[in-house]
Amino acid sequence: MYVPRFDEAAAIDLLDQYPVVAIVGPRQCGKSTLAKHILSNWHKLGESLGVTGSTLRSYTEILEKTFMVRILRPYRANVKKRLVKSPKIFIRDTGILHSLLEIDSFNTLMGHPVFGQSWESYAVEQIITGLPEWQPHFYRTSDGAEVDLLLARGQQRVAVECKASASPKVGAGFFHCSKDLNADAAFIACPLETSQIYPYNEKTRVASVDSIIRDLRGKY
Repeated sequence: MYVPRFDEAAAIDLLDQYPVVAIVGPRQCGKSTLAKHILSNWHKLGESLGVTGSTLRSYTEILEKTFMVRILRPYRANVKKRLVKSPKIFIRDTGILHSLLEIDSFNTLMGHPVFGQSWESYAVEQIITGLPEWQPHFYRTSDGAEVDLLLARGQQRVAVECKASASPKVGAGFFHCSKDLNADAAFIACPLETSQIYPYNEKTRVASVDSIIRDLRGKY
């Protein structure tokens, strides 16, 4: 798997552009503040850190450019629904997330409230990295219906829902969104064996992350 590199000179250049003493300190927030705010609200999250929303945007740009976080932008669709316009922010290395939350075993992770978000971060990062020719987005309506990861390539659209269960239950919102977007394919990304893939319904399949990558490479 390709791992992007970032050198010291580039880091110094970034700090010259954004003169910051500390992005997050112990007096500013608890360890789980950033982890729990996967769907960003700059103003509210900035308040919890003791900075303005615009300052937080600058801090987040540093984290994005140093490959610490991935910012997933919303998909602009021509639909007659109000759409969420704020980006989603993921910690790219879930090991860092687990360390921040003092999660030191898989059993601890499974019992932690962040388990589902951790799986989503992992699945999204692996799929995006494995399919560099696709443009990644997310799609969410104001009433909460959502596609966790929407992959776009030309006129093709693929909807992905991330569920941290081998026997997932998916709400109707995902299927409504997939229909609104006229998705060519839909997947539910689950922690399955590498080659596992099976139908959920007529147009949606449950699959491991590797199976999704392999399927899209082979068909599109």
